[in-house]
Amino acid sequence: MEKRYKEALSVSLEALNIRRTSLGAENLDVAATVYNTGQTFQQLKEMDTAIYYYNDFVRIAVPKLGREQPQVSSQQCVVISLQ
Repeated sequence: MEKRYKEALSVSLEALNIRRTSLGAENLDVAATVYNTGQTFQQLKEMDTAIYYYNDFVRIAVPKLGREQPQVSSQQCVVISLQ
């Protein structure tokens, strides 16, 4: 299973680079890919890196959606639980 997550991570990081280049670093689609990348790192038990990506998701999403948006607020709780 770990091999599949590593493959998924490679694709996710490539997609993230493409989206940042084509949409801009602060785009919500970029935030979604950042979030998914964080989930993949979490599955690989790379918690520090997962937290980095989750925090980046929150940094992008909060100005656009607000802290009260369910995905944003739940992600902040995930970050706290992983630390």
